[in-house]
Amino acid sequence: MTWSYRVILHDTDPNRERWWYGLHEVYYNAVGDVTAWTEEPVGFTCSSDEGIEGVQQSLDMASADARRPLLRESELPTG
Repeated sequence: MTWSYRVILHDTDPNRERWWYGLHEVYYNAVGDVTAWTEEPVGFTCSSDEGIEGVQQSLDMASADARRPLLRESELPTG
């Protein structure tokens, strides 16, 4: 299993005005299909032994992954 950060459009509310975007961890199977994703958008924290560099590395990875194609919640697996 692999994972990356991805932007998900939360489009399951029938009231379109309430749709929103979030950055999530998304998990893939061996053939690249989405198998799971975090319920809540990600936040960035690192332990003191990682220092600020840990947060910067996470933000760099998230920034690169956020440029990948948008995912729609309505098209993702549930549960």
